[in-house]
Amino acid sequence: GIPVGPGRGSAAGALTSYALGITNLDPLRWGLLFERFLNKERPSLPDIDVDFCMERRDEVIEYVARTYGKEHIAKIATFGQLKARQVVRDVGRVLGFKPKEIDPIAKMISPGVDVSLEEELKRPEFKELMEKSERIKQLFELARKLEKLPRHASQHAAGVIIAGKPIIEVAPLMKGDEGEVLVQFDMKACEEVGLIKFDFLGLKTLTIIDHTLKLIKKYEGIELDLNNIPLDDQKTFELLRKGETDGVFQLESSGMKELLRRLKPSDFNDLIAVLALYRPGPLESGLVDQYIETKHGRRKPEYLHPLLEPILKETYGVIVYQEQVMEIGRAFAGYTLGEADLLRRAIGKKEKELMESLREEFVRRSVERGIPEEIAKKVFDLIEKFADYGFNKSHSAAYALVAYQTAYLKAHYPIYFMASILTYEANKSEEVSKYLAVSSEMGIKILPPDINKSEAGFSIEDGAIRIGLHAIKNVGEEAVNEILRKRPYNSFIDFCNKVDTKKVNKKTIEALIKAGAFDSLEPNRAKLIHNLPSILSVSTQTKFSSLFGQATLLNVTSTFKMEEVPEWTLEEKLNFEKEALGFYLTDHPLKRYRKWISIFSGYNLENIKNAEDGAKIVLAGLISELKLKTTRSGEKMAILKLEDEFSYARALVFPDLLKQKMSLFTEGAMLWIRVEVDKEEENINLLIEDVTELQDLKFFQNSRMDIIIPAKLITEENMEYLKNLLSKEGGLPIKLYLKYPDYLVSFEVNGYKINPSYESLSLVFSTFEEIDLKAVW
Repeated sequence: GIPVGPGRGSAAGALTSYALGITNLDPLRWGLLFERFLNKERPSLPDIDVDFCMERRDEVIEYVARTYGKEHIAKIATFGQLKARQVVRDVGRVLGFKPKEIDPIAKMISPGVDVSLEEELKRPEFKELMEKSERIKQLFELARKLEKLPRHASQHAAGVIIAGKPIIEVAPLMKGDEGEVLVQFDMKACEEVGLIKFDFLGLKTLTIIDHTLKLIKKYEGIELDLNNIPLDDQKTFELLRKGETDGVFQLESSGMKELLRRLKPSDFNDLIAVLALYRPGPLESGLVDQYIETKHGRRKPEYLHPLLEPILKETYGVIVYQEQVMEIGRAFAGYTLGEADLLRRAIGKKEKELMESLREEFVRRSVERGIPEEIAKKVFDLIEKFADYGFNKSHSAAYALVAYQTAYLKAHYPIYFMASILTYEANKSEEVSKYLAVSSEMGIKILPPDINKSEAGFSIEDGAIRIGLHAIKNVGEEAVNEILRKRPYNSFIDFCNKVDTKKVNKKTIEALIKAGAFDSLEPNRAKLIHNLPSILSVSTQTKFSSLFGQATLLNVTSTFKMEEVPEWTLEEKLNFEKEALGFYLTDHPLKRYRKWISIFSGYNLENIKNAEDGAKIVLAGLISELKLKTTRSGEKMAILKLEDEFSYARALVFPDLLKQKMSLFTEGAMLWIRVEVDKEEENINLLIEDVTELQDLKFFQNSRMDIIIPAKLITEENMEYLKNLLSKEGGLPIKLYLKYPDYLVSFEVNGYKINPSYESLSLVFSTFEEIDLKAVW
């Protein structure tokens, strides 16, 4: 907590915020300072961020406009700048550089938002490039002139100005893309002219939490108050330590999962630190490694002075938070919290003259308080070093609380939590596919859509999640309401008779059939599609006739007989499911090959996110979407959406390869793909270097096959059979391993090879079910 007493200042700002309900975290318990928000010495207005449920954010904005008057309310413009990498890419495109030419050049520029192209061009490798190529020299000269110029204007995602007088009297206005009123200043300029900015953020996580709590109450009868759950729940921390955080707020990325597995958070303070540390600065500087090594006792914490220990103890001697800089200012130089907050802000600006005056004042005041001058200088150096990496703890703690709450719900109420995420993401087929896979991995059974059982969203049924009708394409809100209102349906014909076909039209019914929604009434989907036009025709005529008393709908049900037709093949069934749902449900085309794929590649489209930038990898993928694009030089390239049963990825095919292998690049094609991993911050592109059909294993012709057999299977009969499967000509060289409970014994098998075809490997597996095969490059 924050000690309150002589020489330590007070937590009045934080306590006021806590008492008003601005924050739900006890500032005394977690050491949170709110002087950024409530500080009489602060020269500028605070920046106020408030998160709301996505479904009710617009209500808040309407309330503000109604309360203060529309003329007092406006949103804020933002101006995107041409940053170092971006300006090189943009200028390169204009000058006719191909993507494969400009990408390596742009990637030579250091990552980060504050990188200066002017400084970067002083590096020897850039000087060498410009000396060798007049074209590249021209590229950099133009890019340097354009750097930091505004690239485009857009609207701030959440910022709203509330003014005491009509805004048109104090700032120029403009209209946004959708007609909304925007201030023609960015947020910093708004602050300079005295306008206060509120960020009304729509946070989907709050919507998901709200829906989860409603499901828990509906099915369990429990009114769970997330503000009163224990913050030391071991089941929750076990989930976090394992990195099983799909769906958990702020903790979903592959990098964050890896950090959680390494750091192994054991209390809420660790979770606050995780959110502060997972940023480029701390990750690249070694700060994260230092924190982890010290936490786990492999390194001793270092304190330059005893006064630092109580301030840095919770972060193992590492300055992680801006508040720690403020506390150091108070402990060493006797700053008030207001002065300490100004120190924090000033250090972040890195102005040379200001930094020197701050250093002199800090050292002087520290010496006056009995601190040796040499120590005071070193402490200020430490502050300066970590100023770039320091994060606001109050911000991190607030997000850590939401992260913890979602992890708690996932750990204790997994089925309700996953159903809520799926309901929220129902219109995004990629997200639905991802979270259905996560749910299955968690042991949650997934039930297909059903015309009599599915709700609008994803629902709970007998301990399983039932896919909702909103997840089916071409089934809109009006159609869903009509289907739910007219239930139950005794047969497919009964359904066609009951629903209003103006609301549930032929296209909608076809989508329901293809998604499997009628399987419980008639499992032959091809039969329903074949008979649908006739049923709708007869049903429509009968409905019309019944208005005049000439027929009844019952007549249709009792007399119409559907024609029998063969069911679709599995491949046809899966393709129609993909069309209706945006993902495969019954099965995935690649899943049946997964056993073979795993022999030749340890990567899939989920774990490839862990690969290093620039890594060369072979994996299997299915082309689910293909777009052709004309380059500036007039050549065709392709942008692919690849998928497997685990995830999706974006892949680029450059003109030369597209020309050579055009016939292989078709939607639905399953391929072996050799790629280079291209990471640009959180975005990943796969740059395709070569492809071949899934049945063709030519990529692996220079590898070796390891055959790992449990020792208990080693009999003369088995070895003779295995020997007959091998060949002395053609195929891959092999190495044999005998697997004992605690160790492996390897044998060189000279002269024998194995045919790497799926047929040959199937013969091996059919005899030795427990065998492992692995291709080694």
